[in-house]
Amino acid sequence: MKAKRLLIPLLAAAICLLCGCGSLFDAEYVVETDYEPASFPTGLEDADATVKSLEELEQLLLRMVMDGEDERRIVFDPGYEGDASADMASAVWQVRTQDALCAYCVENIAYDLSKIINHYEAMVSVAYTTAAADLDKVVHLNYAAEAEDVIRKAIEQGETSLVLLIDRSGATGEAMEAIASQLYRADPAIAPREPSAHVEVILGADSQRLYEIDFNYGMDKAYLSKRRESLDQFDPFSGLDTEGMSEGERALLACQYLVDNCHYVENTDKNTIYAALIERYANSEGMAFGYVDLCHRLGLNCQIVDGQYNREDHSWNIVELEGEYYHVDPSVCDTVSVEEGFLLNDEEAWGVYRWDYFHYPHCTGTLSYEQVLGIATEDNEESTESGEAEETEIPAEEEINS
Repeated sequence: MKAKRLLIPLLAAAICLLCGCGSLFDAEYVVETDYEPASFPTGLEDADATVKSLEELEQLLLRMVMDGEDERRIVFDPGYEGDASADMASAVWQVRTQDALCAYCVENIAYDLSKIINHYEAMVSVAYTTAAADLDKVVHLNYAAEAEDVIRKAIEQGETSLVLLIDRSGATGEAMEAIASQLYRADPAIAPREPSAHVEVILGADSQRLYEIDFNYGMDKAYLSKRRESLDQFDPFSGLDTEGMSEGERALLACQYLVDNCHYVENTDKNTIYAALIERYANSEGMAFGYVDLCHRLGLNCQIVDGQYNREDHSWNIVELEGEYYHVDPSVCDTVSVEEGFLLNDEEAWGVYRWDYFHYPHCTGTLSYEQVLGIATEDNEESTESGEAEETEIPAEEEINS
């Protein structure tokens, strides 16, 4: 239609040229046509809305989505490199299907392309999904290795959902779920209960991935917050001078605290750090979580082990002392004796215990419970004789709780 309306002035100009009226051609060419641009929101006519190539067009559409814009006018530079019509269709398809963030939050992208004398203009509108409402909460990372700190912080804060957009990642959803579990089990103090993580993955071009992670703590946020507050106030070694203790003595102190203050039960729901340290009744997994935290408070490296004890599913710990590793089973220390469950090497433990031998540090240390207890006793005797102190290095339950 526009081409037909321009045809009359152009024919008139041609006639005038034949008559020697060149100036009339100039006047007719620049006369206003019936094209009137639509009214656009403020800022749409900025320079960044003009594109010169397909790459710039794709980037502009991506930025539009990331900024949550519903509508924008895109101006194709008069010297645009390529076919505007074909490139517009290609860019919309690329952005809609090959970008993970757009696939996550965009329902549809529509456009109206018009040729305006010597260039093209497109009016683009984006329809978003409900996920777009929280677009500002999407965490954008370069590499998958950066995800650990973000996931840990989310668990610490009791978040129930987290969305990660990672430019370069080959991790599957199951791998992300495993990362969340490993982070918690390495430091159970970050939450009163280990959350179960469910991960949905949206694939983008190349190695781009978007991970939608849901955390389930088995309780509402208010209850979770109350339990977190109780753990934050928990301070079992307040007032004790532990700096002068050997690492073995500190490991024994943590073990003895659990034996004196937590009792083993088989209930499957008592498998939390909260059950062990606050409720004081826990199964083997809960006691192992509690021992990890107590050791960390005393500056010891400790981790939880999942395996079997007497062919039943069971959890216990591996603690590092002076560069050597040892098994410690708080639940056996409670139900049998400290001697039976404290500072075992692999050879002593294997048989009654079963675990993935190659997944955990090999326990080859030679320190024993009797040696640690003897050192503590000797230190106490020397201290008493010199008049420096009347208390033992390993305090009784009432002393720890006071």
